[in-house]
Parts: sequence; structure tokens; C-alpha cells
Amino acid sequence: MLSAFLSEIWAFLRSVTLRWVNLGGGSVIGFIFLWCAAYKREIPATICWWILGLCLATAVFQAWRDQYTKVAKLEERIKHRLAVSYTDDEQCKLIPTDKTEAHFRVRPYLHGATPINHLKAEIKAIRKDGKALGLREPICLKFHRGQGIELATMSPSTPELLDVLGIEHTTGTLMLALGWNYTAFDVDCCNDPGHTYEIDVSISSSIVPTDFTFILPALTGDFGATNPDIKLPC
Repeated sequence: MLSAFLSEIWAFLRSVTLRWVNLGGGSVIGFIFLWCAAYKREIPATICWWILGLCLATAVFQAWRDQYTKVAKLEERIKHRLAVSYTDDEQCKLIPTDKTEAHFRVRPYLHGATPINHLKAEIKAIRKDGKALGLREPICLKFHRGQGIELATMSPSTPELLDVLGIEHTTGTLMLALGWNYTAFDVDCCNDPGHTYEIDVSISSSIVPTDFTFILPALTGDFGATNPDIKLPC
């Protein structure tokens, strides 16, 4: 511990010294010497000391600011932040096959240095052409890798997938991809063609919640031609 502490002090003093030399290494003081020599005047020693002192103070501040900036950038890089995105690719827009149903998904992505736990995605509101649909209680969506209504752990820099809507392969009905069987809720409430739906979702976890709105444009019946989007809070 002591050796590390002394090493840090030495690194700081070395940085200050190098900056001090660069700042006062002859530029200002040299100009004063030349000016006094040109006009045959005596060089005032107090001015030189003042310049050296100001250069030293500036060097100390610059060395401190450099270390502070590095620490601030490191803290920002390791700070937990859960981002959500949608891209028109085969993961977010899963094309139906003989073995899989079609799904619209979003991609949560964790910034930070350690995993987070207990992720749960709840629908807070659903709007049809701007008009709120009845939603007596929050209902949960299903994480692609999760079991039930909760994703136990999410690791940094490892994207997950959250199912929002899916097409039931036997009936072709577009339904909410719920993580639980909500018998009292109309799971195909976003299935009316020609209308735009907005689904407000909040992802809670061991960090602060992350909110977004999944926007489903007017349905035409062509899954491949439907291009959803998401809106993040300002």
C-alpha cells in the first residue's frame, strides 16, 4: 500500500514538473531577458519569481485536472446504464419458420462493469391511434432467454432480446408476447389492421428503471413490410 501511494505521488510530482518546465521553459522569462537586454535595463528578479510561481500553480492545476478527467471518464464508462434499441434485422424482426413463430423484439444492452439482477419488463399503457386502451394492472413481457416473467441476470456488453409482439402460427393473430398467462387480458388487442399502436414499457431491475415506447405502425397484414420503432424518454 505504501509503495503504491509513494508511486502515485511520484507520478503526480513528475507530471507537475514536466508541465512546469514546459510552461516556464524560457518562453516568457526568455522574452523578458531579451526585452531588458534590448533596452539595457536590469532584469527584475521579482518578476521572474512571480512568473515561475504562476507557471507552477498552472502546472499543478493541469496535472490535477488531467487525473480528474481520467477518473470521471472511467466512472462514466463503468456506470450502469440500460439502453434499449430496435433495428430492422433478423433478431428484432424474427421471420416465421416451420419451428419458430414470428416476433417483434427490442434489444436491451447493459453498459457498465458488473451484471444486474431481477429484470422485469412491464407494460404500463397501450394506446391505439393515441387513445388509451383499458389496462387494469401492469402486465409483463417475456425476455427471450428468461423463464417466466423475470430475467434473473444480465451481463454487461451482452445484448438480450425482449419479445414484445408475436404472431401465433396457427391463426396468424398478432399477440402481445406476455411472460405469463393473463386470462383476464386481451392479448391480441394490437391486432386491428390499419391502426397505429404505442406500447409503454418499463424495465425494472437492481438499477434504476428504463422506460421506452414501442411503436407499431398501421398493420397491413404483411409481417415483412411492418417496420416498428421505439421512442425513448427525453
